[in-house]
Amino acid sequence: PEWTFSEQKGLTPLPLPALLKVYIERVSVSGITFSPEPDGRLRGLCRGEKMLLITTSGGDFTHEDLTLYGTALSYLRGICAMFGVDGFDYLWTHGLDIVGNDPEAILRGAKKQAAAFAAYVTGKTLDEVAGIAVDEATKPAEADLASSVTISIGGFQALLEKLR
Repeated sequence: PEWTFSEQKGLTPLPLPALLKVYIERVSVSGITFSPEPDGRLRGLCRGEKMLLITTSGGDFTHEDLTLYGTALSYLRGICAMFGVDGFDYLWTHGLDIVGNDPEAILRGAKKQAAAFAAYVTGKTLDEVAGIAVDEATKPAEADLASSVTISIGGFQALLEKLR
């Protein structure tokens, strides 16, 4: 199913909508999405290869260690591990509620970058996309792409490596 992440207010960045939590609890069924092994570990049974979280936040948590929070990121990474989904990545637009920021402009910019990246990779082979040069933050390093895309693409490339 598709989920629309509504604006969430609170002290913790990236809380999940209640209905999404309920859905995950409903599909977390032994023998369907995971199986307990004799040694106590869980083996994921899902055929999905990747989960992508697309969300926004009012604050700017780009300089925070998000592992310190009970965030959607850590929760969904754990769910992916439990279900056997190897890839998890996220697109997260920050700062929508900061005084002086224009939330509509921020969202337009995020959409523009996603569209620019999609246009750039359209028609390229898996090898070409996986081989796009990135910097230490896994953002595009190639001048023609870096001028329009400043989001991290490392997780996307890692998934492509698995598909080769």
